[in-house]
Amino acid sequence: MARVVDARGLPCLSLLLILKWALGEIETGAVTVLVDTPESRENVQRFAQSQGCQVEITEKDGVFRLKIVKGQQVQTQTKKSSDVVLLPATDWARVIKGWGRY
Repeated sequence: MARVVDARGLPCLSLLLILKWALGEIETGAVTVLVDTPESRENVQRFAQSQGCQVEITEKDGVFRLKIVKGQQVQTQTKKSSDVVLLPATDWARVIKGWGRY
């Protein structure tokens, strides 16, 4: 079953915590994350790569779809950046599809 995290509208910290949980639920495979801001896209990409995952990004109609693949050997080049985006978590009510539990 496809695993999709719909994180549109969530603050970055909230979506990263949900993504960490989602990646912890699988040994290998893919999780798709939907976000709606460039900052969220960058934060999800950086976090996934820091966990050794491969990330494929597509964008359509202002929604970024990040396919995160865990469990495969990936060689990546990490760009050093001093940009840090932190937003306070205010809303945890989001839908996580594909797990059957919250």
